[in-house]
Amino acid sequence: AEDLALFHTADYIARVHRQSASGEGYLDYGDTPAFPGVYEAASAVVGSVLDGLENLIEGRCRRVFVPIAGLHHARRDTAAGFCVFNDIGVLIEALRRRHRIRRVAYVDIDAHHGDGVFYSFEDDPDLVFADIHEDGRYLYPGTGSASETGRGAAIGTKLNIPLEPGADDGAFQRVWPRVEEFVRAGRPEFVILQAGADSIAGDPITHMRFSPASHAFATTRLCALADEFCQGRLIGLGVTGSIAAYKAVELLRLLLAEGADVVVLLSPSAARFVGPLSFAALSRHPVETEVLDLLPDGRIGHIVIADTADAIVVAPATAHWLGAMANGLATDPIPPPCIPT
Repeated sequence: AEDLALFHTADYIARVHRQSASGEGYLDYGDTPAFPGVYEAASAVVGSVLDGLENLIEGRCRRVFVPIAGLHHARRDTAAGFCVFNDIGVLIEALRRRHRIRRVAYVDIDAHHGDGVFYSFEDDPDLVFADIHEDGRYLYPGTGSASETGRGAAIGTKLNIPLEPGADDGAFQRVWPRVEEFVRAGRPEFVILQAGADSIAGDPITHMRFSPASHAFATTRLCALADEFCQGRLIGLGVTGSIAAYKAVELLRLLLAEGADVVVLLSPSAARFVGPLSFAALSRHPVETEVLDLLPDGRIGHIVIADTADAIVVAPATAHWLGAMANGLATDPIPPPCIPT
């Protein structure tokens, strides 16, 4: 709770705790349901990010990648858009209060506008904010117009670049130089990248058509800027997107065709996109949803599929995205402790 309170209000943290015990109701106005253990699950995401930060600050690595994080819709006093706790907001506040790192650059290439970060720091001139996203006229949360550049003393420190549905790698390359120039002008002490995979072609609820190459390119370029201004310090975040849940059915069929005995693990958020019954019918095993008890380190993503013999794998689209991000993050190996998963 002490970590969460760096960003969230005490009343909201207590509310999540209560509804986590009952497993009833919504944590916002109807998008983000409570479920038993939601407090622990959402806290584990925040904890993974802060653990990565400590690894970085203490010099055990130069980059950190937390692929289950980047929950950029949650506000200080409420959930939003399936995001319960805003790990990014907590990270920014931790950098400032615990490590005296004030000037932070936040770059977001998720399909959705990072409204929870934007409005929480809209009047903060030391948060350099740049966001490439699908135009809010076509996609939740409906915000992030180009005219939103900050408020008060922070006017000019925020850059929103809305793109039309169907925007591809070419569109990304055309606007990216604006992001890089903006970040460079801000001379940050630390870089945060939110690289949500739902901007990649094929996601069933967004309309962007990036390939993983755009995410790898953004990561590589931001690492170079981090080397120039921040002693290399960069944290990459990125939820896998709903495409993982849909593609997982395809992966399950392939594994079964090869004779694998497969148990499917669904987090509650993934279960909203694809029903567990279809997996149970295919695998002939009950679908496990208490993933905090099943995964060794207690951390969850949207969806994983576990071969009960000796392997845990993710959907193909997610695997390609993870590979692209990892390649972009380092020209040298990243020590395993710096990649919480």
